[in-house]
Amino acid sequence: MDPLKGKITPFQRLWHQWKSLRNVPFRKKWFVGYDLDANTYWEFSNANNPVGRLRRIVEYHEKGKNFTDYKIPPRWIQWLRHTRYDYPSLQTLIAEEQRQEAMKILASRADERWKQESVLEENKRILNERVRSANQAIGRSPDEQFEQNTNERQQNLLRVEEESPIESANIQPRR
Repeated sequence: MDPLKGKITPFQRLWHQWKSLRNVPFRKKWFVGYDLDANTYWEFSNANNPVGRLRRIVEYHEKGKNFTDYKIPPRWIQWLRHTRYDYPSLQTLIAEEQRQEAMKILASRADERWKQESVLEENKRILNERVRSANQAIGRSPDEQFEQNTNERQQNLLRVEEESPIESANIQPRR
């Protein structure tokens, strides 16, 4: 599957292949590669550059757009700014796009889980309010209910302390 099909003609591909040759005499500008939007990336030598490093530029596929409407992939931006030595291939750009799509799916699943958890917490809150209103309808005050719950907890703790597994353990000697 060719990601640039319909964006770049076969003649343009041949022309860019010819322009990518670096051993042609008197050539100062070399074609480097494409991104998935069919923008082309170039290197050229600059006589005014004392460091000797090549300049890098991008030529946009759609010329009529506003400057802020163009989207350049981060890996190409790194190459343009000389923070990345090798230019990215189309396969790495496709893999990055697929990774981003997978992350979007995983993020939407995580959002759904968070919504479900918040629904469960909302259901618990509603249930607690219903229990409170039922207790008030019976005539118990919240303080009486709290005292009853604390008494039950204390009794459960006492039962647990009385039934210590260490004290109730039976050790049988070996033969």
